[in-house]
Amino acid sequence: MGALFRLLLLSWEIVVFINHYGVSAGCDTVKGPAGDTDCVYSPHNGLFQAAVCMPRKEIETFTSKHFSCRGRYTQYCWYLCTATAGHGGLSACECNPNVLVSGKSKVPLACYFPTGNCSWFTECLGKRVNCSSTIKAATERCNNLDTASQSVSENGQEWVNTTKKCIQNNMIHYLYPQINLACNNMSKIIESSETLCYGEKLYESQFCKLNFWDVVTIHGYLSAFYRNFLLCISTTVLPPWSKLVIFYVKNLPDQDLDEIAGQLGNTLSKKYEWSKAGLDHIAASPARLPVKGQTVPVRVYIYSKTQSSENISEVISEKIKELKMDIADGKMSSLSVAKAGNINITQVVGCKDPQCLSSTFSMLTECSNTTKQLACDILDAHNRDKNITLLDYHVSKEGSGDGADSLSNIKDTCDGRPAKRSNYSCIIKKEEHTAPGDTVCLDELILQYVLDLLNTSSTYTLQINALAGSCHTNTSLHYSGMAVDLQLNWSGTSRDPNQTKAYQDACTEAGGWKHNGTHVHCQIVNWKQTTSSQSGDDRCKDIGGICQDKSIACDNGQYRAGLCAGNSDRQCCVPNSDPSADEE
Repeated sequence: MGALFRLLLLSWEIVVFINHYGVSAGCDTVKGPAGDTDCVYSPHNGLFQAAVCMPRKEIETFTSKHFSCRGRYTQYCWYLCTATAGHGGLSACECNPNVLVSGKSKVPLACYFPTGNCSWFTECLGKRVNCSSTIKAATERCNNLDTASQSVSENGQEWVNTTKKCIQNNMIHYLYPQINLACNNMSKIIESSETLCYGEKLYESQFCKLNFWDVVTIHGYLSAFYRNFLLCISTTVLPPWSKLVIFYVKNLPDQDLDEIAGQLGNTLSKKYEWSKAGLDHIAASPARLPVKGQTVPVRVYIYSKTQSSENISEVISEKIKELKMDIADGKMSSLSVAKAGNINITQVVGCKDPQCLSSTFSMLTECSNTTKQLACDILDAHNRDKNITLLDYHVSKEGSGDGADSLSNIKDTCDGRPAKRSNYSCIIKKEEHTAPGDTVCLDELILQYVLDLLNTSSTYTLQINALAGSCHTNTSLHYSGMAVDLQLNWSGTSRDPNQTKAYQDACTEAGGWKHNGTHVHCQIVNWKQTTSSQSGDDRCKDIGGICQDKSIACDNGQYRAGLCAGNSDRQCCVPNSDPSADEE
């Protein structure tokens, strides 16, 4: 009766069979011959699997003596398919002993010990089955990784080498003639192995630990296949020579979102000539397929081609400024994107950090139908001279012509676009303040206040001095589209007290806060809107508040919960006062 020897090491297995009862006798311990293959039973796994007869010396050489044949004088033994680390799995190595498929290996013995060298596809897999075009394409992708590794850090090079070896190890079973392999399914097999090794958690986590340059460099050579890998940049620190802008899009065609993201990035790059400015980009979406009516984010990273931070931040900022100007002018709500056709962009956000917990700007490209209708009603009354005047200039005369006057704000909103904000500085109570620019949707509550006041008061002609435009304190709710300034008439040597009371009472009834001077300022915070989809402290900042522990006094203001990151004791202190430089 035959003797069975086996060696286990690191969950890899070499089984040496010396038997005489017909299971397999094709690998003599002294004579071999090397390169014979057969379907061999492995008691350890309880299955028949493909194996190749290997010289002891070859095994020790290729595995750096991690493996060897059992027995001091054993010169040959079966090297099982499952002995290769990262093999395709037990079922992948399994064979049918009743099907006579044996004989010499079609590939050199070194092929059974992949090193990640790109020649493996031609010298090994290509000799198993002649499929030249598929093998050529796989070799090119492998060579692209090699090229990328020349420009990355040591960690990046380690990831490339580990991944290439993973791809080859995962297909090792196809080298055995006992495992079926045909040219017509080889392309799918190779891409499945690539997808597994790029997407497997071990390799993915390593990839996400690479620095930003490593990730974008590797992506540059694999972008046609694995854009989704860029999502892990959200865990990577953004260097000073890069910026992240998120585009929220909807009504997308039924296509892979990675492909649409890539097309959007390329369209933006061409439109704003990023390449000529020494910039490159990558784009990715966290979703896979669009859902009808759903808005999905597309993350676009803009970065320097040379990793240089000298003046590059200003260059990127200038390009983003061009983008923001187009948004403000209503040119970005619909964008023609290659195969995707026209896509609808609803919002664009400039991020300060990879997770986009805080932003440098957030601009909507369209506003709600409710605000549109309210604005149109107000504009109609203005055009018919029905007790309302919308100024087409700023009271201070500074910044006039910037498209942010109250008339322009209402016209833009009536057309479905966000209202423009001014972008100039002013002195208020001996301190300099600067209007932020960009755009904002006027809030429906403040528009409803104006319309209600117009419909209920025929005694006074409303003069709208400012909505989102003009210059106010830096924390003004004007910049959030939640405030309005109404001019007061003179009554003798002072402002009309009856008019002041009427405007202020209406503001209070609408749930707002007010103050007066030369004008009545009414602000109405739409808490439903401010607790929507924003994250971090941005919800508080956007209404002019500051996040702090509620044990600290909120001077001249009130605390609101649910607008700040952190525990429940950290709340938003919203100021009550809002002086303006634009007073008459």
